[in-house]
Amino acid sequence: MKNIKEAECGLGIEAGYHKNKDGRYEIFSYATIVDRNKNKISCISHKFALPKFHHEKVESGVQLCNYVEEYYKDAAHPVKKYLGEMIDSRKLILQDSMRQVLLRYIMKDEF
Repeated sequence: MKNIKEAECGLGIEAGYHKNKDGRYEIFSYATIVDRNKNKISCISHKFALPKFHHEKVESGVQLCNYVEEYYKDAAHPVKKYLGEMIDSRKLILQDSMRQVLLRYIMKDEF
């Protein structure tokens, strides 16, 4: 990573999944902002339970990213296609964590 002296802050974001207390996998993301004054704010997105297909792939030890399109590429049901694309892109969870961390950073005096 390259340091840019003029930068006010840096933003990092990561998506992943883990087992919840019921043993089911959930997908989520974290976003973190660190500014030049060493202030650090991190936020987690909402967590979304993965469908059985995805859970079984992860349980079998394979990387989910190699199989996620299998779930929806030939889906006839529009909701299954939407769900698959949502998990594949991770767009909603990434937006959620980024929105939260940006709001908390911009309004840090409120938190």
